[in-house]
Amino acid sequence: MASPEEYWLIGASMLILSFLPPTIGYLRAMSHASGLIRPIPLENPPEISILLPIRNESSSIMRKLTEIAESEYPMSRISLLIADSCSTDNSIELAQSFLENSQTGLSWQILTLDRPGKSIAINESLEKIETDIFLMMDSDASTGPNAVGDIVSWFQVPEIGAVCGASSEILEQEKSYRKRFNILRTSESVTDSTPIFEGSICAYRIEALGGSGIESSINADDSQMAINVRRNGFRSIMDTSIQFHEPERRKTTLKRQVRRAQGLSRTLWLNRDLCFAKNGKYTRIFRNQFYFHLFFPWLVIISSLAIIIPSIIENIGGLDLTFTRFDFTLSLIPLLAFSSTARALSSGVFALAYSHVLLFCGIKLNIWDPGQRD
Repeated sequence: MASPEEYWLIGASMLILSFLPPTIGYLRAMSHASGLIRPIPLENPPEISILLPIRNESSSIMRKLTEIAESEYPMSRISLLIADSCSTDNSIELAQSFLENSQTGLSWQILTLDRPGKSIAINESLEKIETDIFLMMDSDASTGPNAVGDIVSWFQVPEIGAVCGASSEILEQEKSYRKRFNILRTSESVTDSTPIFEGSICAYRIEALGGSGIESSINADDSQMAINVRRNGFRSIMDTSIQFHEPERRKTTLKRQVRRAQGLSRTLWLNRDLCFAKNGKYTRIFRNQFYFHLFFPWLVIISSLAIIIPSIIENIGGLDLTFTRFDFTLSLIPLLAFSSTARALSSGVFALAYSHVLLFCGIKLNIWDPGQRD
């Protein structure tokens, strides 16, 4: 049986090695993080569809519809499709009243579904969309008047199949994580494509989806479609200059974080064949995300326990004035609590690991509820 010193050394070695892939990836990303060149503004805006999936959104639907109506994109070029996923409040009545009394000339329809689930809503909505490009928005996230035109302008580039925006406001405790997240997504977009999308505002070229829907038993629908776009030979990118504002309640809920983590993990596992595909730089990007979401959290947890448990055992019983590696380990723990980066990393690792445990126990979090968006 190994001694506490041997367990500590094994744990420390494993922890260092587990951090190597994401660290190397981030350092590589730093050199590409500002290389995304936006296309010129649209001269002839194409016809587009805006897909607005909703479920019990009575508190935000009026504000969202007002935002769409006040967009600088020509209303005559927009077809609005509201997909109601089994709402039990008066969301539909509010939306219908607003649209019937609107003087914008906006073309619209409401699709009422008989099964809950955002991915189900998207699959059924795709059959109704007739334009070459469609945007998808969250009803409780807000964007500026130029956002629609800015995101659609990317589709002037023939190889672009999907584009998403980024959050405009970052809580203090999320700042270090979000900064790194945006750097990585931008770098992936410059290099080739990003598999991880932000669904609060994103747009897709219908042709790039290849006529296929998404797996309705898994959430992370935005990232599912982004990966499908890349499978079909188009690029999926994030433009951080296209920003959205999230309501405060969406930024801090662990429930939402765990649901998102499980959705991304399941999406990456569903597409695990891409780890071995010959897609050049995208294969490396996908492998990095696959490792980070499926293996990294468990390596961190196991190696941390291999360090901490022997340290506790060695400090129980007896007074030893010698400052050992075990004492250093225990003294480091409270110091890490003051680091926003360490707290954000710990939260992310916990959310991923917990989402995996729930999945192993047969608990799937794909049913869509307000405040738990992908």
